[in-house]
Amino acid sequence: MASSEGLSLQGDLINAPSAALATSSLAQGLLRAVSADNVNPLALTQVQAIGACFQSNGDWAARAPDLLTRTPSARLNRLSAWIGWSKDDAPSFMSQTAGGRTASLLCLALGNLYAKERCGMILFDLSRDVLPAETQNSGLNQLGDVCMCLQNKLACLGFGNHLAAQLTHLRECFFESGQEYPRDLADTPTEEVMHAFLMGVRNALREENLSLYFSGSQCAGTLIALVLAICPEDVRVEVNGEMIMRGRRDTIVFSVTNEQDTTSRFSVEQSLRPNTRDFSRKYIIEGRHELNRQLSFSWDGFLSDQLDVAFAMHGLRPDNLLKPALATLVASAVITFSDQDWLGERVTGIYVIHFHEWILDLVRQWSHDILSDDERPPRICTSSGSSTVYAKTLEFPEIQNPWSIEYNLVDGRLRYGSDNYGFIICASVEKGSAKKLTRKKASKSVLPKGHPISASKIGEHSSLLMTLRPAFVEGQQALILRCIVTQSTSTVELNFRELHCGLMQLAPANSCEHDLASPLSVSSGALIKATSVIAPVAGGKDAIGITLTQRNGEAQFLCCTMSVRQLYQGDCCISCAVTQAKEMGYLAIIGGSPSTYLLDLGPNLNDQEQSSGTA
Repeated sequence: MASSEGLSLQGDLINAPSAALATSSLAQGLLRAVSADNVNPLALTQVQAIGACFQSNGDWAARAPDLLTRTPSARLNRLSAWIGWSKDDAPSFMSQTAGGRTASLLCLALGNLYAKERCGMILFDLSRDVLPAETQNSGLNQLGDVCMCLQNKLACLGFGNHLAAQLTHLRECFFESGQEYPRDLADTPTEEVMHAFLMGVRNALREENLSLYFSGSQCAGTLIALVLAICPEDVRVEVNGEMIMRGRRDTIVFSVTNEQDTTSRFSVEQSLRPNTRDFSRKYIIEGRHELNRQLSFSWDGFLSDQLDVAFAMHGLRPDNLLKPALATLVASAVITFSDQDWLGERVTGIYVIHFHEWILDLVRQWSHDILSDDERPPRICTSSGSSTVYAKTLEFPEIQNPWSIEYNLVDGRLRYGSDNYGFIICASVEKGSAKKLTRKKASKSVLPKGHPISASKIGEHSSLLMTLRPAFVEGQQALILRCIVTQSTSTVELNFRELHCGLMQLAPANSCEHDLASPLSVSSGALIKATSVIAPVAGGKDAIGITLTQRNGEAQFLCCTMSVRQLYQGDCCISCAVTQAKEMGYLAIIGGSPSTYLLDLGPNLNDQEQSSGTA
């Protein structure tokens, strides 16, 4: 048994700074001699420092302090002796700090998935990336010993049972949906993959605007079990677009699919807050000389004077022919385009995409290669070394005026972190990536069979998540925009350029004098379906979908698509909008926001929703 002096000495040395312990070989020898766990104290403090770089929450995090605390001594009457752990043993020491408890949960998971040497390798690599060099004082074997010690102490939590429960949950989701069950959900990732994943978890947990997005099936069950053991309140899990689990925050998102011949991928992405100026403030580094936008000019000669100011800012001395040439260019553009050019029946499909690409090419063209138009990445923003042009919907993804499309051309570079980027694309360049983001058509109405369709919001989404992640595409640095829409438990990832170009070809319905809140009676065999953001287009030949997104500009924008011709309801009742759609060949009607009768529509809308019982 250790003496009271030995126990006091052990407590004093454990609480000493690691640098002081490293300089005292005698102290290390004494600590090893009195430790009941046979672990290096420097390795113990190093693992604790690793845990401090993460965050833990949930049931297991709440139970960890009691489980890590040393076992109480018990008196054996026959032996007349006290039997128990030495004071301040390794697990009990780890229970005293949040970093120690988080590290213990991490070691519990790693110890159940890998051998001691491999656990030590993962912890060693984490130390190299997250800890200062002066605190990295332990080797692979010493870190592995600490991991196994903590894993043994928390073994009563049953990580194997926890893993089995998560795999069973995933398997049942595939079985209930009638889809094939992936065989690689329970695979164990390599040490390199686990290290990269844990670094992503650490970065996402430390920054509020970062998220870790995982897609695929390989190792999905194993990694889900790991993060649910450490931080379940930060995890969201989806299976083939259906959300099965969600914590308080969407910090770590798993999108589990059963697609064949696809590898699992994960990346740390930066959130982009919609309907704010978050994009221009955070990602556009303006030039050194910013144009004063507060200047006012009289009508006569304003263009010439504006050009003089711009020339002065850039130190240019143009000849006499440059200003008239620029004035002629601007005047020609104004005269050439009129409101008739933006009607849905005049601008459709491929012409919209070409016009969109032409605007982005004003700043910088995509590399000239053998890719066809269909294989080129869908761009939404282009930047050169000095200027950036992007669609305004990137900042405000909503329908404010469906007959006006805006692009912002700014004097500045596209910036992410410490690097400059040339493009923002809405899908990777892998063949078929953009087509995978196509929404399915609605097989049935979101309303009960035969129920009248009235102005409602039940088709709108519950959340919109937009993130950016860096990538190296076709020899160029680009940012990939991910757009995830959630409605109740259903999720869908969308091609943002498809939404934007769909808005460009959206046509307004002719206004009528009827009550805009009047419902549309639908017979059981009619080809009229009430739809939502998840699937705005109705399935079936000649079927017409009506999105229930009235008075929600963001939801209306998310319903836009180029796959079919769409009509914007606006100042028109549903019945008249359906009549116009049938006459003019529109297959989708987006429930819009009227420019008039807003005060009258509110009470009527509420009455309709209450009477129908569907809102």
